[in-house]
Amino acid sequence: MSNKFLTFILILSSILFLGLPSCKTKKGLVGENKEIYSVPFKTFSAKTTFSISLDGVSSFSIGGQLRIKTDSVIVFSIQPLAGVEVARAMVDDSGITLVDRINKRYFSTTFDEMKDNYGLEANFHSIQSIFANVPFAYEKSHNAQNSDFEKMNVTEEKFLLQRTYKGLSQEFVVDSVLQSGTILIESGEIRWNYMDFSGNVASRKFPVKTEIKLKQNNNTQTANQWPSSFMLTVSHRKMESNADMNFSYKIPEGYQRISLEEMIQMYIKNK
Repeated sequence: MSNKFLTFILILSSILFLGLPSCKTKKGLVGENKEIYSVPFKTFSAKTTFSISLDGVSSFSIGGQLRIKTDSVIVFSIQPLAGVEVARAMVDDSGITLVDRINKRYFSTTFDEMKDNYGLEANFHSIQSIFANVPFAYEKSHNAQNSDFEKMNVTEEKFLLQRTYKGLSQEFVVDSVLQSGTILIESGEIRWNYMDFSGNVASRKFPVKTEIKLKQNNNTQTANQWPSSFMLTVSHRKMESNADMNFSYKIPEGYQRISLEEMIQMYIKNK
């Protein structure tokens, strides 16, 4: 279990810590369908299976729960046994906290610390948008709008939303809903595809399955620390939205705080 937990944390961290430069927005053509830019719920929860592959190997799946309170917090609860939480990751506007309940330890950092200590930029809004199936303008902390993108029609029903600026490009494929997203930077890329829109969240079609692929270039400063590529597949069931949910959590007394480097080294040692 320890090895699986550390693998999950490493991958989740890679997703959340994808280094992105902050830049000015390039304005583009006005498109349509403004509804796609807004998160369709106030709260969201689902029983979730996380399937993970590191560098094309070490694949495994682990069960848990994903909960989101819009513009507030995202909680990943890892529950390999029904109702028994062994780990959790929490993301809010300030940063991320990873808790290992089995070994009573945790890692916590702010987004500002991530930038200063690791040269990595991230923000809550972009992470929330990926899991909520909405396009986003990376450096903004609020909903995107048509003027943030250039629009290119692919078919009568499908079009591309594109943004390009120094060091970063974004692209979203949209028909009646967002189908996929891509971020390209010098150090690597992240691509995600939404599948099986049989779900319904707040009267809107919602993907039951999402594949997130991250690849880092070998010449990056972190290439010796992180896997060069991984794929995370998130599969939902029993989705619920706009219900009263408890998001409060306090790290228990006696838990040891460790660094990201220690977390990585423990994973490498136990691999």
